[in-house]
Amino acid sequence: MLTEITEDEDIKQGQFPVPGANPCNQGLPKTHWHWAICEKLYLQHHNYQEKFTLLQKISTAKQKEAWHTKIKNWLKRMTDNMLKHIEVMGQTGAGIKTCSEIDTNQQNAFVTKWNNILGSGYVSKPWDIEKDAEGSENELDSTLTPTELSKKQKAYVNVDKQPEKIAQTVATTSTKKKSKKMTEKLMRQNEMEVAKVRAERDLVRSKVKLVKIELQRENLCEKKEHRQDHYRERHPVALSFNFSLHDDLTSNFGGSSTLPEFTPLASRSSSESTDLYTLPAALQWVKNCNK
Repeated sequence: MLTEITEDEDIKQGQFPVPGANPCNQGLPKTHWHWAICEKLYLQHHNYQEKFTLLQKISTAKQKEAWHTKIKNWLKRMTDNMLKHIEVMGQTGAGIKTCSEIDTNQQNAFVTKWNNILGSGYVSKPWDIEKDAEGSENELDSTLTPTELSKKQKAYVNVDKQPEKIAQTVATTSTKKKSKKMTEKLMRQNEMEVAKVRAERDLVRSKVKLVKIELQRENLCEKKEHRQDHYRERHPVALSFNFSLHDDLTSNFGGSSTLPEFTPLASRSSSESTDLYTLPAALQWVKNCNK
């Protein structure tokens, strides 16, 4: 892994950018470079090449996370141990770059410190992908309780499966999604048909109600006319005219009148004006005609 990092300048700068205001990591997150290291390590690996190739084609984001998270854990462990060992070694052994340059048969301070570093577990064991495929960080976190550990492990998808099983799982998931979409589509169609039938039924009910209201109105009009006709039959209108305008005026216009001769008001005395009744102008005309 260190060889792949040091030989690829892009991965080296992206994973360990040089100090400065503008680090040369191409603006990409660390997870991108972790996955690039995975591709460098396992695309040509004789044990994991087939599985990793299948993983690139059909895997989910969480399945990929299980792999590049392990790379992150490795790098973190190596970096932490290296800083501790640099602090222990100090300037002792300056210039030595490989383990083959160290003569462990000599007895000196450098060899003693180096042997202590080897005994503390600096040399990492090979990664067993078949065992740690879940890619969680639980093996580095000793503060987790068994319950928290089990909950954290459930968040990852186990990629330690045969290629056939992975393909079968993907196919089953796709079939379930298609079936679910088809069911939802049928349910929406049924709901639309039910709504259409209800709307048509409400429209028919409204029309029937309007017809009933119109019939009731016509019935009320007929009853009203019938009552008016019945009232007119029972109470006929009698035409009458009262010609008696005065007690002294007779109804026979051809006979002689018993009234005294009309005297103009101007020729009457004040006492006669108060005693005699003055006829209206219409009756004076009728009286003159009878004469």
